[in-house]
Amino acid sequence: MVFEVVQAAADWLVYTVLDLSPTSQAGSALNFFIYDTVKIFILLLVIIYGITFLRSFFTPLRRPGPGWPSGRARPSSATYVRPCSGS
Repeated sequence: MVFEVVQAAADWLVYTVLDLSPTSQAGSALNFFIYDTVKIFILLLVIIYGITFLRSFFTPLRRPGPGWPSGRARPSSATYVRPCSGS
């Protein structure tokens, strides 16, 4: 399977480096946490790069002009601002 290397690395880290027992709750919980965290990060990377690769084949939609679709310019927020009289 794909994640056998990750499981072997988690086993080595928890049971050899940290010297926890495979039958203890702390050892098995830490082993599961490390394995599952790395697995989720790998799956996220695959999904993100896959979607990015697929999106590279699609060009962004372009609109014909500033007043699209009517051809008239859209009013900006400055259109609705009344000048102060200063009095």
